[in-house]
Amino acid sequence: MGRMGLQEARARIKTLPAEAAGGQLLFQGAMVQGADGRRAAGAGFTLLELLGVLTLLALMLGLVAPNLYRSWQKEEAKESVRRLLLDLRKARSLAIAQNRTVKIFFDLDKNTYEWEKGGPQRCGPLIQGQDSALVWQGNAQRQGYLAFYSDGSSTGGHLSLKGPADSLWVLAVDKITGQVQLHYATSSRPRS
Repeated sequence: MGRMGLQEARARIKTLPAEAAGGQLLFQGAMVQGADGRRAAGAGFTLLELLGVLTLLALMLGLVAPNLYRSWQKEEAKESVRRLLLDLRKARSLAIAQNRTVKIFFDLDKNTYEWEKGGPQRCGPLIQGQDSALVWQGNAQRQGYLAFYSDGSSTGGHLSLKGPADSLWVLAVDKITGQVQLHYATSSRPRS
């Protein structure tokens, strides 16, 4: 059986003649019409119904949007920590492979880290450094570095990173093996 044309489909849907319908509603295409060809009175939405639906949508958006923003902030912070973790591991591998010392410098005031000159100049956010143990440059203990040596060892230390919603990550670098590990704690302050 071949495809039915649009005109044939409309002709089949409209089964009663307009005079015989006696005011009953007939379906013609996708629009509800009366027997006289005019649009039926109850076929649409009132302004009050539309306003009610829009109000419900606005309420739902008001409840969902803040949670989406917080989730986005958390994921962005996790990505920054993962990137820093990978850069520290890459620095260790580079030191071993090229038989040289590789340093990554941290500036806790500017919330950044950077490879030493001669290595990739990749910077990224640190979130918020607090309670960290690095090789410090100066008495303020706001700028320091971690060094990885050709034998796989390092200067050792740890870097505490505070993210949104009191999330806390600790990147620990072992002094002897130079291995970098990530530890996660849910809150930086004691719960009451």
